[in-house]
Amino acid sequence: MRRKPTPSLYDKYGKSVDDFVGLFYRKVLADKTLAPFFAGVNMERQHRHTSAFMTYALGGPNHFTGRNMAHAHRGLKITSYHFHRVADHLSEAMKELKVEESDREVILNTIYTMENDIVEG
Repeated sequence: MRRKPTPSLYDKYGKSVDDFVGLFYRKVLADKTLAPFFAGVNMERQHRHTSAFMTYALGGPNHFTGRNMAHAHRGLKITSYHFHRVADHLSEAMKELKVEESDREVILNTIYTMENDIVEG
């Protein structure tokens, strides 16, 4: 008997990336410690970039044309505290959208690999 191939994260969640990104940014912008990082940022454009990045990160098509993580976050003075607050909001958004715990762990572990590129000092 043949086994069904395991669906990719994109197969499982790709259709809800925009909803996820919207919920994620609502959480981030409601956080008084993180909202100042987005003052003056075109959030519609930010949403598009993040959706394209998440689609790619989940194993979907690569339509991401943004800067690399280190370049995009350079000079923002993001601390480890800020980084982990964002990761917490990411995790909460995934929980609310019923992303399976094992899949949340995979996604968060991928995000954690970027910490050195995002955090300054």
